[in-house]
Amino acid sequence: MKDYVIRATGANGQIRAFVGITTNMVEEARKLHETSKVATAALGRTLTATSMMGL
Repeated sequence: MKDYVIRATGANGQIRAFVGITTNMVEEARKLHETSKVATAALGRTLTATSMMGL
């Protein structure tokens, strides 16, 4: 399964929603940085949030 981020807008731009599935990206980062479970969770949240901001 590929990673993806979906953006949805409604009510003439008054409502926005974002959904991200970034499991593969986070797993690759975990392998590269050899992080612990707690650090991987924090890294994953950060990577997902920055991916959403980049849209």
